[in-house]
Amino acid sequence: LDEKGSLKTLDESATAITSSMTTWNAGWYVVSEDATISDRITVNGEVHLILADGATLTASKGITVSASANFNVYAQSTDEATMGKLIATAESRYNAGIGGSKGSIAGDITISGGKITAIGYDGAGIGSGYKGTVGTITINDGVIDAKDDYAGDGAGIGGGRYGSASVIDIKGGVIQAKGIGMATTSYGNPTCGNINIYDGVKRIIVTSKDDGKGLASSSAVTFYSGSSA
Repeated sequence: LDEKGSLKTLDESATAITSSMTTWNAGWYVVSEDATISDRITVNGEVHLILADGATLTASKGITVSASANFNVYAQSTDEATMGKLIATAESRYNAGIGGSKGSIAGDITISGGKITAIGYDGAGIGSGYKGTVGTITINDGVIDAKDDYAGDGAGIGGGRYGSASVIDIKGGVIQAKGIGMATTSYGNPTCGNINIYDGVKRIIVTSKDDGKGLASSSAVTFYSGSSA
């Protein structure tokens, strides 16, 4: 399913993910069976990852999205009971679950499907690492659970502690996040661009970080066409 939720037939071959693949260069990849990658994964270039039904990819130390990269995640179907899963946990401190590492610039992240669990460790669940930045984060669909599991200073989706985030577009899916946008304001001067939430979102639950803030932007938070949180 593409970013619009339409069935798409891939016109090129996709590389099957295995447990030894810690560097993903530009191209298409598919998780067709359960796999665990024990080292942190690095994404370079424009990478497209398909999560096949019934398959789970466990990224035990999370996923780094390089500065010039564009990381796109899709599901084979929209059936929540069978859709593929991606579990990305930043085992090492200062990393995002999916996105940046300490002080790094992370590229764009787009999620169009799948069950995604993303846990940062003083970095965002999905977004920048500690003192890092991240490009545009777009969620078109999927079931998302994202948080910083160290001290709750990073956002579930957005900036890691002392870090920043660019634009966050949430267009669909079922979202649960411990904070969306800026990291806690208890440390430094975190920033975040516009947060845009659209009425294609099925459900969104945003709980607060340790500073008591859930949705937090240094720019604007906008709900479109009757969306609410």
